Amino acid sequence: MPDTHELLINIDLTIEKFFPKKWKEKNFSFFIGEPKFEIDSKTLNKNLNDPIRDFVLRGGKRIRPLIFLTCIDFFGLNYKNYLDFAAIIELLHNGTLVLDDIEDNAALRRGKPTCHKKFGLDTATNTGVSLHLLPLKILLSKRKTLPPAKELAIWQIIMEELINVSFGQALDIYWHKNKSADEVNLKRYLEMVRLKTGSLMRMSTRLACVIAGEGEKIQKIFKDFGESIGVAFQIIDDCLDLAPPDEKFGKSVGNDITEGKLSLPVIYALRILKNQNEFKKRERLIQILSKHTRDRKLIHEAIDLIKGSGAIRKSVKFANKLIDKTWLKLEEKLDRKNGKLDSLQELSYFLVKRNF
Repeated sequence: MPDTHELLINIDLTIEKFFPKKWKEKNFSFFIGEPKFEIDSKTLNKNLNDPIRDFVLRGGKRIRPLIFLTCIDFFGLNYKNYLDFAAIIELLHNGTLVLDDIEDNAALRRGKPTCHKKFGLDTATNTGVSLHLLPLKILLSKRKTLPPAKELAIWQIIMEELINVSFGQALDIYWHKNKSADEVNLKRYLEMVRLKTGSLMRMSTRLACVIAGEGEKIQKIFKDFGESIGVAFQIIDDCLDLAPPDEKFGKSVGNDITEGKLSLPVIYALRILKNQNEFKKRERLIQILSKHTRDRKLIHEAIDLIKGSGAIRKSVKFANKLIDKTWLKLEEKLDRKNGKLDSLQELSYFLVKRNF
């Protein structure tokens, strides 16, 4: 298995194969077929290809395609033959991010203005939807290379997990706008994250299993594995929003406070403060969250209340325990396969232990 840097380069080159600096006739034909009248290539480049390239190619950890390719390697396949599938996963993920930023009215993504801030709400909305649809055309182009049963299984996985994302997002949006803080408990939070963030992680591991021709038993093991990584990853992401390691963190610090999100650190903080009879602090935190404020002073006050309760440490500990438990189960059921499981383990622990 090549190192992560080489994988990242290959993933980006594959994305650029479908989204080059300038779409030409062959690129349009790939996605929409031959034009019947006259195609306005200049406008489509400016208002679709450019926003997609700007957002997708500005960086990112490429976690989901990395997990997919690492699983592909674990199953003994040559990852280079499956880079298009890795690109599909990453493009779908970026579609969810563009729409998520619109719904949250976020200002930054990966250290740069979000798509709707840079290109406008209408173009960004179309870009987010397109990033859900155009990858499916890439998948359609693989029909000749896939047995019908395997192709159907791949479509089913993608549809199932994209539906899960929409259900998880619906919960998340409603909670930080309407729900009382006491109505969202740990189990409800975990189910939301399992649906929202866990979906594309599960998609990555499930697709690798199906492509490799693995049976139901292995598929179940890797499905649970991908889900656990997704949940743990989101918990750490929630913590990093409140306690970033440095100023280079790729989004606005405390953005979740502005959104009024009921993340795990917030859920824990409210519970801890209640148990400690710190009712004034608890009510103050709820008050700030309900304001959806962009006032930096109020945001940092809320962050200090959460930090002071020990909720961030507790959340990080929960994520670490979750991934440890997952690996114990995985190691019980799988052979190390000449050390290939080590690569998967190293990547998984990086996601959870990053910066903490």
